[in-house]
Amino acid sequence: MVSAILRDEDIKSINLWITKMKQYKTQDTEWMTKAAVKTLKLDYKIIGYGYERVTYDLQNGYVLKVATSELGLKSNKNEFIIYKYCHAKLKEHLCPIKEVGYGWIIMKKMTIPVPRTEDYDNQLKYLKKRFRQYGVRPKDLVRPNLALTKKGKIVFIDYGDFTLK
Repeated sequence: MVSAILRDEDIKSINLWITKMKQYKTQDTEWMTKAAVKTLKLDYKIIGYGYERVTYDLQNGYVLKVATSELGLKSNKNEFIIYKYCHAKLKEHLCPIKEVGYGWIIMKKMTIPVPRTEDYDNQLKYLKKRFRQYGVRPKDLVRPNLALTKKGKIVFIDYGDFTLK
């Protein structure tokens, strides 16, 4: 896989990690994340991690999400499929994907938090309903998985657990 953003050595490190990752299936999340970071040795700042992936700030307006488990591989693939095939009216509420490869995905970096206000809570309820109407089941809608655009629209920055009906 060739990337316009990642260096060849970054991709080689990711490929090495994905190969090793499959040997560590029974380990817990924290252990897997530490093993991934140690193996990857990427020159980017870690800005977050969850049960399935570790996220790096590429310092160019994008983030890199690397799978740390089989579920992480599925989440990356799922985000790509949903972003590529969902209805255009939904896409404006999904964090844009720049590139994807086996075990990794690059998305736009979005950092404006969604305020806890009645207005935004109502917008989120409306979006859940709208996604369902267009055949996407939104899951894991917690505040850390949301951001705002500069124009104030809610965007899902982690939609790896969403499913297409």
